[in-house]
Amino acid sequence: MAKRGIWLVFADNVELDDNLPDGIHRIEFVGRRTKVPGNFGHTASYEHLMIVDQIISLEPVNDQR
Repeated sequence: MAKRGIWLVFADNVELDDNLPDGIHRIEFVGRRTKVPGNFGHTASYEHLMIVDQIISLEPVNDQR
């Protein structure tokens, strides 16, 4: 069975810039992840939950293709 991935959420105290462009972003953060697999996220389709507690950097990834 394929792994189901990680559902990413932001803690209530984390502020995101409302003007972020659409697309893929590289994020460096301090956070926490569930130790035991479960059912998280959209339709409980994800194996783990990751909570972002502090953003260190967040920038768009440029498509160089």
